[in-house]
Amino acid sequence: MPKRLATMASTLAQDISVDSDEIVAAIDYMDMKLRGAEADNKPVPFVAFRTRTILTAALKLRREAEISM
Repeated sequence: MPKRLATMASTLAQDISVDSDEIVAAIDYMDMKLRGAEADNKPVPFVAFRTRTILTAALKLRREAEISM
């Protein structure tokens, strides 16, 4: 993962104002956007892919650190 994305994920993982359930919901939404593009045979939205990557990494960091907010 590029350093900038890793930094963004780390920052999000440590942000106590964002609940882990909110991150999971956002990941689900990004997955829905990506599946929708695939089903419609459209290009994958890069922003959705990048956002899902950051959110997934942040959630993984939280789980590894056992931070549940």
